[in-house]
Amino acid sequence: MINFRPAQTSDLPSICTFPQTAEELFFFAPKATFPLQPESFKAIISKRSHPTVALLEDELAGFATLYRKNPGDHCFICNMIVAPQLRGHGVCKALIEQMEKIAQHHHPCSEIHLSCFGHNLSALLLYSRLGFSPYAVEECVDYRNKRVALLHMLKKLPEACHILK
Repeated sequence: MINFRPAQTSDLPSICTFPQTAEELFFFAPKATFPLQPESFKAIISKRSHPTVALLEDELAGFATLYRKNPGDHCFICNMIVAPQLRGHGVCKALIEQMEKIAQHHHPCSEIHLSCFGHNLSALLLYSRLGFSPYAVEECVDYRNKRVALLHMLKKLPEACHILK
């Protein structure tokens, strides 16, 4: 069973081990330097809201945050990552659903957005299965100083729900 709770400072060192390569870190936190260190990670997520961890049988399994530029704007799910040994166990899907609930509860909105790099194929396919559709492509430069495409995606949400697991 997957449970959720707000992230704690004591979770940060473990979460920093989730990105196994510089590319995974780029997908998770594009401006971070590999290997990710807790203090720099803390600075990154300080600009986000509702840092949330997923727990699978009490094991730290995933992490995500929300971002909203201005009141009334739509929310973005950001900094999504799953522990390497727990990928493929439904953690990402459950975490996205939880972040949607948190967004609706705290920032009533009719849609939720996320961004994904074009070469992160497994994430793109999952987001598509979960109802996200691309609406824009932005050119970026990756950690190797190569051109990459960042796909912005959105999902229409049902009426705001006020019940969180």
